[in-house]
Amino acid sequence: MLLPLWAVGCSDSSTAGPGQDAGDSPQIDGGSTPDGGGENPSGLLPPSMSPVLTYCPFTDASDLGQFEGRTVVRVCHSGDTRAGCDVNTLADALSQVSSGDWIEIVGDGPAYNQCGVIPATLSDIEIVGVCGRPHLQNKVCQSKGTFLNLGRDISISNIEVSDAKISQQEGRNGAAVRDQGLGNLNLSYVYFHNNQNGILGGKGVIRIDWSRFEANGSPLDPGFTHNTYFSADVDNVIINYSLFLRAQNEGNNMKSRAKRMEFHCSVSASLDGIDSREMDISEGGELVITNSLFEQGAVSANSNIIGFATEAGNPDRRHEMQSIVIRDTDIINDRSGGSFVAYNAFNGFTMDLENVRFIGSGEHLRKTNDGMESNTEAGSESFSDRAGAGLPAYSDDHMQLPMPRGCPGFEYF
Repeated sequence: MLLPLWAVGCSDSSTAGPGQDAGDSPQIDGGSTPDGGGENPSGLLPPSMSPVLTYCPFTDASDLGQFEGRTVVRVCHSGDTRAGCDVNTLADALSQVSSGDWIEIVGDGPAYNQCGVIPATLSDIEIVGVCGRPHLQNKVCQSKGTFLNLGRDISISNIEVSDAKISQQEGRNGAAVRDQGLGNLNLSYVYFHNNQNGILGGKGVIRIDWSRFEANGSPLDPGFTHNTYFSADVDNVIINYSLFLRAQNEGNNMKSRAKRMEFHCSVSASLDGIDSREMDISEGGELVITNSLFEQGAVSANSNIIGFATEAGNPDRRHEMQSIVIRDTDIINDRSGGSFVAYNAFNGFTMDLENVRFIGSGEHLRKTNDGMESNTEAGSESFSDRAGAGLPAYSDDHMQLPMPRGCPGFEYF
């Protein structure tokens, strides 16, 4: 498969992202390195440089029926008579494509009041926003999600989704993406905000690159809907260069029951949101955090910033591996007291902290059971406030957050 204009490759062994072939070496052209070296693990250009945000087939492609050798079905707004418009709804596009095809949603117009079900018969489908970022708003399929995914190896890129909500009677947990698929989902350059859930469910490998989840959560069920919520059927969540901001109604910025979660060069921040934890790894597993930033705001509803194995008291709901690795990461507490990392220790639990900066008041590590553990810590520092750590004063504007350390090309968006 040929690479799209914005794909630069993907180096890990997980499922490839939109237009990516697993095994390609990541490169980043023209990106800055705010605090150090290393390579961009996402393999994609930052939003300010990526053609995916400006690509438009009506002006940038000579063949409106094909894209990089793949069959395309293009969704345009009703009344758009340009050559190359195929259908007016996402549902019609999904009914016409076959496995391996490409769906483009044209974004240069009003929001779409639409949703779509990706059937179990489809695999390797890529849904991409073109001509700007299309906005799908205020529509949920089958009382589940704006995108209800039942397929396999599905990719969604450059799409905005908001106001995915269902009633109390329907379950009060509508999602931008309800992932009930057969395995593997890739999200890049998506913006999911003001839904009851940003993403809910999952199976296999979920990969998120250069995406923003903001202000998701439901007042109908405080504390039970989240910016992101990954199920226990997920083998690995891999997050690169992404933002998780101000979850609402006591939801977590990230709640995960996955066996493994990787969080690289990314940011989770309460800001002014009444959220719960910045990250809740409910059943333990393997947690790896590198070169990232966590910030808990003053009105957060939870005294913990990161929680691990918080719901793992039942052995039947506990992953076999139990480990935390946090490296080159800043954890900021703008709330009074509490704890930075609260954890339960089970099954030969290990913790490895390296070059972690704890900024603000509160207990660095809070163990809440009497399980055996093996911990190592090197190069960590403690600061009583932001000024002591050389960081700017608190602002509820995420664009004013400090940069995560050692992330090539990182930018807020």
